[in-house]
This record gives sequence, C-alpha cells and structure tokens, in this order.
Amino acid sequence: MKGNPLIVFPDFRRLFISRVISAIGDKFFTLSLMWWVISLPDGKFGLSLAMAATFLPVVIFSPIMGTMADRHNKKYLMLLADFLRALFLAVILLLLIYQRLSLPLILIFVFLIYTFSPLFETSVSSSLLPLTSESALASATAIDSSSIGISNVIGAMLGSILIASIGFKGAVQFNILTYLCSFAFVLMIRKKLKTSDQEIKSHYIDDLKAGFLYLYKSKKNILKLLVFFAVLNFFVSPIMMLIPVTVKFILDEDVKWLAIIETFFASGVLVGSVVMSFKKTVSGNVRILIYTIFLLSLAFFSTAYINKPLITSIMFFLIGFSISVGNVSIISYFQHNIENEYKGRFFSLVNTVVYAIMPLSFVVNGFLLDSISTATVIIINSIASFVIGVFGLIKFND
Repeated sequence: MKGNPLIVFPDFRRLFISRVISAIGDKFFTLSLMWWVISLPDGKFGLSLAMAATFLPVVIFSPIMGTMADRHNKKYLMLLADFLRALFLAVILLLLIYQRLSLPLILIFVFLIYTFSPLFETSVSSSLLPLTSESALASATAIDSSSIGISNVIGAMLGSILIASIGFKGAVQFNILTYLCSFAFVLMIRKKLKTSDQEIKSHYIDDLKAGFLYLYKSKKNILKLLVFFAVLNFFVSPIMMLIPVTVKFILDEDVKWLAIIETFFASGVLVGSVVMSFKKTVSGNVRILIYTIFLLSLAFFSTAYINKPLITSIMFFLIGFSISVGNVSIISYFQHNIENEYKGRFFSLVNTVVYAIMPLSFVVNGFLLDSISTATVIIINSIASFVIGVFGLIKFND
C-alpha cells in the first residue's frame, strides 16, 4: 500500500480527486439531461441528437486538443477546461431559471461543454508520467481509470435517488459545483506541467502531421492495435444503449432495475480498475485484453436469454469488469510504448477513433432494433466481439 501512487505522489492524488469530483457531476448531469430531453415532445429523436452532441466534439476537436496538450502547460489547460464547462452550465442554468431553454439551445451548449472534455482528458493522460514515475506509471494509469468507475457508481446512485426531487435544474447546479471543486484541486497541483520551449516552436498542423507519421513509421504495431481496438469498439459500444433496451424488452422491468443494472455495470468497471492498479508492469497486457474480450462476449451473449434481473445484473457486472480490465491493459501498454512528447497527440487520436465509431455503431444498432429483436441484436454483437477476440489472439500472439 505504501507504494500506491495516490500515497507516494501528492500531486497525482490531487488530480485523482479532481477527476472523481468532476466526473460525478458529469454522470449526474448526463442522466438528468437524458431524462429532461426524453420528456420533451419528440423526445426520442431529441435524445439521439443529444447523444450525438456529446460525442461529435470529441471526434472533431480531440486531435487539436491533444496537440495543445503537447505544446502548452497542461495544468492551465485543465483549469481552462473546468472553467469554461462551468461557465456554459451557468448559462444553461440561467436559461432554465428564465424558462428560455429549448432543445436547440441545450444541444448547442451540450456541444460546447463536451468540446472541452477532450482538452481536459488529453491533458490528464499526458500528465500521468510527470506527476508520478516510470515505475509507477502502470498503477497510476489503472488508478486514473478507476476515477471514472468510482464516479459512475456514485453518479448513477445519486441520479436514481435525487433526479426526481431536485430535477434538471438541481443537476445543473450540482455539476457547476463539481467543476469548481475540480478547478480548485487542479489549482493545488505544484508540479510544473509546462512543455519545454523546444517542443512548442512548430506549427499545430506540423505537430499533427508529426504525430501521425510517428505512428506510421515508428510504431506500426501500436497503429495495428489501435485499429483492432477501434473495430472491437464498434461491437462493444452498443452495450451503453442496450442496457435500457434489455431492461424494457427482455426483462420487462421498470426504471428501478435500470438504475440497479447500471450500478452493477459501473461497479464492475470500478473493480476492474482497482484490480489492475496492482499490476506493476505492462507485460502480457495485450493478452489480458484478448481474454477480457472473451469474457465480455460470453457474458453479453447470455443476457439475450436470461430473464432474471439479478442474474442479468451480475452479467453486466462481468461486462463492466471486462471492459475496465481490457481498457486499462491497452492504455497502460500505450502509455509505456509512446514517447512522452507524443502522448497528448496519441491519446487524442485514441479518443477520436473510439468516439468516432460510437455514433455510427449507435445508428446501425438503432436500425437493427427497429428490424429485429433485442435478443438478436445482442447475439450479433457478442458473436462479432468473440470472433474479433479470436483474430486478436492469433494476430497479436507474441
């Protein structure tokens, strides 16, 4: 326990607390937002637009934000991201107070809020090594990932308890407060996260080109893994939208079980991150990723046939655990094998690839759900994931 990065490195501990607090607010706000949008006329279509508004900024701006993280003081960029997101939420709050908030306006401000999320995320990812050490990097990556798991569990639990009582307006106020708290903890980081002058002389476009060329020429195996990860994500990401569909059309249960299953899922993510925090090296990480694909596929497949809510909850716990362990394994591997001056650009590319796949996957699976049964859609995605795992086991055997 004495070697845990949260104990050894005070600045990393401050960053972790900042991440947890702001992400709790994000989760709570997202649940409230979706409930508010779906309650509007044409709420289902509005909900699809709201989901697009959360993912598109990452696809569009993540490479630029990653380049900024490589060129500028990462602490200042995190502070800027927290401040601007709190500011946009404050505008939403004013519109709610004066009853002027409409669907087009909420879509605009949600887009703006999520525009600065990749700036914060890429700044965090490229700050892990400066705030810890080479030997502690694998554990720090797992702990950083666990911050999202902790936040999702707490945020989902708060949402199931408080959404009905404080409403969307209260959720907006709560998220503003969490961003301000996050701002305060980032402000307390003492380590200088400034990029050296030699690294900021080039133009942004040149930096982006250099990042792509770096992968293509020097890290082809990493590039292949990134493509593999993206294809896998096409069949794994629908789990996010299939949880409520499973509750409604397979289990035939109400929103209470949706909250319970999402809590199980988030708990699995958290447990996976905690387990991986004890892994000190990246040895065998790619093989671990492959094994988690098999576990995820089997658990996901079973939910198509199980009609017992508690057993389904356990399956989604295993799915969350698999996703977490797999993500930490591959991200730790990337952290170890990408030079520090390229990490901001690389992880922004990872975010872009992952998030670009998700809207397309949602649209395809939405079309499938209108044409075939929910169980069949689950079976298709789970079998495809399993086949991809077999391919990965053969391709990346060494």
